[in-house]
Amino acid sequence: YDAEVQGRFKDGILWATLGRQPDVLSLLSGWIHALRDYQFHPLTVESASAHLRTLLEEKDCLLVIDDAWQAEHIRPFMAGGQNCRALITTLQAQVAGAAGAEAVELPAMPPEQALALLEAHLPNQLAQAGRQETLELAQQLGCLPLALKLAAAHLSDGMSLPELGQALEAYKSRLLAQAAPPLEAEARDKHLALQAVLALSIRPLTAERRTAFAWLGILPEDAVLN
Repeated sequence: YDAEVQGRFKDGILWATLGRQPDVLSLLSGWIHALRDYQFHPLTVESASAHLRTLLEEKDCLLVIDDAWQAEHIRPFMAGGQNCRALITTLQAQVAGAAGAEAVELPAMPPEQALALLEAHLPNQLAQAGRQETLELAQQLGCLPLALKLAAAHLSDGMSLPELGQALEAYKSRLLAQAAPPLEAEARDKHLALQAVLALSIRPLTAERRTAFAWLGILPEDAVLN
């Protein structure tokens, strides 16, 4: 959405979200159609990738390969010409390395930015709360965007900052007692913070709805529910 990025890539931005088990051929075909070639109907990943390379040879495009889990899933999308650039997102640095990409590790969100995210979701309530108290909650949640948004939802539902902080600490202690994840201290604390706010989010659900929520985990990524 950045104007400078869009200006640099005048022929557009192609985006594919892979996930654990991507339909690579279908996604490649989507890119081919996005480039307004509706006549070519590839039957294999190899032919789709080769045709995509031809279409992109003279174009200025940004190729976003999102949520990659395996290097072999990435390679067919690396079909841009000399004026194209590819951006890969992955949770596993070795995947990017195996695909020949230069790794850029995203730093943690700064506390002030985390505070701004909370304020954006609850401007009125947070305006009444102490700024330092709100900042402490953001740090307690590891300044993780997803955890902050879930926390904002709890505050919106009427929980006070002290109540939310105490509930999160109780859940983190319980999770830590069950099984500490094999991570470094900072990463472990963030992992537990996210688990705690997720656990707090499903607490009000009935047993039946909790079971239904758990069953959602069997669905593939980006599944459409009617």
